[in-house]
Amino acid sequence: MKGTVVSTWIKTLQEIHGEAVVTKAIRKVGWQVDRVITPLEDIPDDEIKNIIKAIGEDTHQRESDIWREIGRRNIETFSKWFPSYFQRQSLKSFLMMMDNVHLGLTKIIKGATPPRLIAREIGEKKIEILYKSKRGMFDYFLGLLEGSAKFFNEKI
Repeated sequence: MKGTVVSTWIKTLQEIHGEAVVTKAIRKVGWQVDRVITPLEDIPDDEIKNIIKAIGEDTHQRESDIWREIGRRNIETFSKWFPSYFQRQSLKSFLMMMDNVHLGLTKIIKGATPPRLIAREIGEKKIEILYKSKRGMFDYFLGLLEGSAKFFNEKI
């Protein structure tokens, strides 16, 4: 995973669980506490997943619930980092655009492998989304959907 998204997740985890819990998890997986994650750095998937696992063990939460909450909250962060993507009239138009954004990232950032979010319009206010990911981060994706709905003040 690219450093940009991993650093976002770490920041979000600190907001949710506090620095002490996150620091303990980071140490448990062998990271330096003062590690600086660069945006284009490749971080092995298992390292961040082990951090989530450690936090789950420490807080008695399921990993799936932690991922879902990260997704909900990351929309706030992404809207600040990439405001132009969120200048849409509706959740539907935002979601219809996201696959193109992800495809663009794969061309700009070497080694980036974001999921595909293939949206198909099935009605004036309805779409169907195919989520294709080699990582299968379904709970994170559902959290992102929930956070997006809240951002656009719409119901899914």
